[in-house]
Amino acid sequence: MKKQQGAMYGCVFLILLFIIFQCSFKDPAAPSWSVPFIVPLMDETYTMEELIEDEDDFFVGQGQTIYYHVEQEFDKLGINDFMTIGEIDTTGDIPIFPQLKDTAWRELNLNESMIVDTAILKSGTMDLAVTNRTNKEIDLAIILPFLFLAGDNKPYILHKNNMAPGQTIRRSNVDLSGALLHPKIENGKNVVQYGIYAVLPNSETTFYKDAFVELSIRDMVLQRFRGGLDELTVNLDTQRDTLDLPEELDGMKFGPVDATLEMLSSFESIPGAVDFIIRGIREGHPPVSIMVDQVEIQTGGSPITLENVSDIINLYPEYIEFEGVVSIGQGYDEDNPVIVNYDDYLLSKARINVPLIFEFVEGWINETEVDTLDLNDEDDEKENGEEDEDNGGPQTNEIIRDNVISAGIAGVAENHFPFGARLTLIFSKTRADSTIYAWSHSTYVQSDSTEYIVKEVDLTSGTTGGGAGTGDDPNVVVASSINSIDLSLNQKEVRLFESPEVYIGTRLEFYPTNKLVKVFPSDYLRVKIRIEAKLNTKIPEDDDEEEEGGEK
Repeated sequence: MKKQQGAMYGCVFLILLFIIFQCSFKDPAAPSWSVPFIVPLMDETYTMEELIEDEDDFFVGQGQTIYYHVEQEFDKLGINDFMTIGEIDTTGDIPIFPQLKDTAWRELNLNESMIVDTAILKSGTMDLAVTNRTNKEIDLAIILPFLFLAGDNKPYILHKNNMAPGQTIRRSNVDLSGALLHPKIENGKNVVQYGIYAVLPNSETTFYKDAFVELSIRDMVLQRFRGGLDELTVNLDTQRDTLDLPEELDGMKFGPVDATLEMLSSFESIPGAVDFIIRGIREGHPPVSIMVDQVEIQTGGSPITLENVSDIINLYPEYIEFEGVVSIGQGYDEDNPVIVNYDDYLLSKARINVPLIFEFVEGWINETEVDTLDLNDEDDEKENGEEDEDNGGPQTNEIIRDNVISAGIAGVAENHFPFGARLTLIFSKTRADSTIYAWSHSTYVQSDSTEYIVKEVDLTSGTTGGGAGTGDDPNVVVASSINSIDLSLNQKEVRLFESPEVYIGTRLEFYPTNKLVKVFPSDYLRVKIRIEAKLNTKIPEDDDEEEEGGEK
């Protein structure tokens, strides 16, 4: 019996030894847990003043109103085309009587549409000839009392003593540049006189026929004119100029526009007026026109207010056409003569100031400059220019790579604009310039991309008030809207932040307003976002510490 019990105890002991040596035990695991981890991404404030500061055509005017300025200058209308007067071209006989004591005169009319009191010729040419048709030798002179050559204070005279019968005296191609014209004015018309003065032999008492006169004055262009004009109507050539409105204004429908047309004139004194049409043209749309009648021409500038210009601006025209009719002259008024010079001109200049009082019909898009997020500060410089020492610790991108359990983008957007917006955030590890915005288009959005991330957030409008939403009484922002941002990131999206640098683009697409609103320079949008992550962490094992620190 005792032998049997001893054998049984021995078997149990062998079985226990077998179990002990056949089983193995894992080393104790270090405890681990998750901790929050935050990476600031951006904290940017975009004011309206900053959004337009690179545009030269914007300015801030009275009452902190932002204006877009357009200035369009049209071709000059020169007066020189109308400073030519009719030719004087005549031939005829002037009888000569014995012992002629006075000058025999002939008269002819000058340009019927222009009454010349005095004029300086810019250019002109004269041919003059007189032939003695008597049968006696005579002293002969032809007088032009209306013409004074340059530098001469006496009328022009062609004189010949002892002129033989049948003899002709001639002056050809006489240069009239700088000459003074001073014809008579009778019954509201110019009268040009020329005359013959002849001295015959004292003993002669019979009729001696006549003198034959040939007078031609041509190509007369006036340098300066004083007198009167019958009404002269001139059609202005249609002029087309491009109007390059900035892309920043796309999608806006504007309220009242401050617009003037200034008629700049160098005339000393000229009665007249201009009727004109300004027309906006855009392909695929009916043209939009405004008409202004009887704009008085004044010396210097004569600005007039243009109505309904917003109709043209809201067309977003590709071209502006300008055409018109100029009416000059109201006859001759001795007390108020017309005074013009060859170089005088009429210049039209349109000035349009568009206040940023508008309605968004389509979304207005603004894309900001691309920012760079440095996730590896190993090469960051201190303020004194020295490099940070490498402490051997992990960088931000390494922490994200090795320890992130989950992550998302969180933050707030404060909107102090009178319109809502879609905020698009683009994160890229390859594109550092404006081409990053190609990815914000829906065609390019791919959820499984590791090259870029596109996230969108809808922002509500700031609280508006203070107006009826009309052009004279627009809505303005009275309080900001605060919009929370909470965007999840999947594992592939998180991997983008493992890069040493990440580029961030911000695209704003503002929503239609359905009423007129006014934007001030101080209106703004502030975007503050960060990565919020959970990291997996654990206590280092003793063996690891010993390897790093050596034997104890």
